[in-house]
Amino acid sequence: MGAGLAMVPGVPGAARPPARRRLALRRLRPGTPRPDWALVGDRLVSGRTDEATAIGLALPGRINVSNAAMALATAASLGVAPAAGSVRLRDVRSVAGRYEIVDVAGRRVRLLLAKNPASWAETFCVVRGAAAVLLVLNARQLDGRDTSWIWDVDFAALRGSAVFVAGERHLDLAVRLDLNGIAFTVVSSLREACAAAPPGLLEVVANYTGFLDLVRAIREEAVGA
Repeated sequence: MGAGLAMVPGVPGAARPPARRRLALRRLRPGTPRPDWALVGDRLVSGRTDEATAIGLALPGRINVSNAAMALATAASLGVAPAAGSVRLRDVRSVAGRYEIVDVAGRRVRLLLAKNPASWAETFCVVRGAAAVLLVLNARQLDGRDTSWIWDVDFAALRGSAVFVAGERHLDLAVRLDLNGIAFTVVSSLREACAAAPPGLLEVVANYTGFLDLVRAIREEAVGA
């Protein structure tokens, strides 16, 4: 990929004529090699031709725009035009259950996987302002036994939402939320959270095994219905 992909600040969705795109690429620090590709707002811009491709995803969050930009840049090196690739990416609405919206006990629930401080922070950007959020924390081998990393997470984005906590290490979350000044309710299951949450979409943020348990339980219930 040569000079690779650079992330350049921009305004998502804003129209950018070629001159503006060239200016955006020049914001890079003097002496920095001109990248083959740059992400400007929500557009992938070619560093060679200044051609821009809009990245319009069904998946939420800025992290998915960044991931899509890297995927399109990689595909371009293999001969796939970014415009063609972006059309296919727009059809992706969930990934192995992630971001999937399902019905649980008559309530719409969105499933989100977050596994470390960085991914929890990005996920909180997605759920900010939600009516209700359920946090699920386990600490099995796949997750890592040490949950001290939750102290590197700022839960302030959850203020204003009805917050529920569950999982094998829900007490660890409870202490962290309490010291972060976030009101919460402990629940024993997703169904209990669905029954207690106010109207609206329930956002569920879980780490690895908590997420896998939820997906498995939901799919088994759907099969048995």
